[in-house]
Amino acid sequence: MKPWLKEKKVNYAIVIGNEGLGKQYGLDGMPLTALVDREGRIADVHPGLVDKAATQQKIRALLGETFKDAAN
Repeated sequence: MKPWLKEKKVNYAIVIGNEGLGKQYGLDGMPLTALVDREGRIADVHPGLVDKAATQQKIRALLGETFKDAAN
């Protein structure tokens, strides 16, 4: 996994989970992408391969919510 991450220049955290971690968060299936907010809550879950543009949009929306909350 590490060589692939380096090759793709991934600049975000990757967690390689196991069945126990999946159960802890109520997640089912692999591969699975879960976006976690700054409070540690799962903000979005997508099973299977993800669409890059759609995922980026979800991340931007999540960051926008975080910035709005910080401003209030």
